Amino acid sequence: ETLKWLRSRLAEGRSISGAAGLWMGLGAAGLDPLTKHLPTGAPLLPAHALPAEAHMELLRQEWLSASMAYDGARADEILSQAFAIHPVETVVTELLQRAIRDMGHQWYLGLVTEQQEHFASGMASRRLEALIAAAAHPTRPQTVCVGCPPGERHTLPIEILGLLLQRRGLSVLYLGADVPVERLGETAQAARPDLVILAAQHIATAATLQSAALALQAGGIPLAYGGLVFTRIPGLRERIPAYYLGDCLGDSVGAVEQLLVAPAPYPTPAVMDRAHRAL
Repeated sequence: ETLKWLRSRLAEGRSISGAAGLWMGLGAAGLDPLTKHLPTGAPLLPAHALPAEAHMELLRQEWLSASMAYDGARADEILSQAFAIHPVETVVTELLQRAIRDMGHQWYLGLVTEQQEHFASGMASRRLEALIAAAAHPTRPQTVCVGCPPGERHTLPIEILGLLLQRRGLSVLYLGADVPVERLGETAQAARPDLVILAAQHIATAATLQSAALALQAGGIPLAYGGLVFTRIPGLRERIPAYYLGDCLGDSVGAVEQLLVAPAPYPTPAVMDRAHRAL
């Protein structure tokens, strides 16, 4: 029973040391971890009292409130409740990704501080890293590299996509943020992945992604891409000689699966003159 309890905590995204600390903390408080494992506070409204979508919305708002109050323990507790009730894929896309997107929008409007946004992003990233580390070994032969082009430091979307692909049985190599084009090419030549995926969120990093696409194409390495900037400015897709994965992560997972099963010819990018490229 103890081993089952530990496996459940790992599935929530906790580390072994975090799960052990939770066990000892509950014991010190006179609680039996095998019957109650949430660390603090009263539980939220029971899941059966709400439709799944409404319950996820409640969890998302509670997590945002805790993060903006710098209450890491409460934010972590809410995530644990979410993972205990809902599928991992739903929690990372409908709670974490949407919450960080909402907070970024509020920061843009001046409603939250940069420190609050960084605190929430850090909480989300640490839980994703734990989920990635705890993911099962690959069951399929394909390897996918995921990362960000030069200058791009927003890794959360690509981490979520990598986790979703891992949970489909693929081997995923995480390249991280701000990957120089030459390093990207070297890694791709050494690992020989079946697909490289890059994500850009801004116009400037869409330009560096284009440079990476041209370099990888010259080396015969298949590339797919996505990111917020390509949703907001769809015409940019015409400039990238690679596969566009769609406007949401759900679409992206299906598009990756399709490319791995039946690779399509690279799209031909629109011709761009030197002045346009420099701009």
